[in-house]
Amino acid sequence: MTLEQMLAGVTSVLLDTAPVIYYVERHPVYAPALHHIFQRIDAGTLTAITTPVTLAECLVLPVRSAEAGLQARFRATVTAAPHTRFVAIDGRIAATAAELRARYNCSLLDALQAAAAINESSDALLTNDAGLRRIAETRVLLVDDLVTAGGA
Repeated sequence: MTLEQMLAGVTSVLLDTAPVIYYVERHPVYAPALHHIFQRIDAGTLTAITTPVTLAECLVLPVRSAEAGLQARFRATVTAAPHTRFVAIDGRIAATAAELRARYNCSLLDALQAAAAINESSDALLTNDAGLRRIAETRVLLVDDLVTAGGA
């Protein structure tokens, strides 16, 4: 499947933690594949949806290592980038997450991300966690598949 086929019909995407880290930290394999996604977000042809889960997970290592610049880049990317909606984890998302955990026996963080994707009507959840593919209620795109599809 080509990158264009993978993204067909996708106008909004929930960004899980790994793709944001790969892109912001310029991962040598994954960042080039994600460039096309972030170009679409910057151009406004793709809306990014992010959550406090993504922000918290992205900040752990930069906080631990006191890298203020990297912390600021993550905050800007996750909470304030153009064409990005930072959504709160509210009661609606929490209830959907509980349903997903019960149905799929997934972790709370994975359930919260998937629930946010579902409740915010995103067209896909972009992650590199293949285990999330078992959640049938949302379309899951893997960064590994972007690499394979020639997203670089």
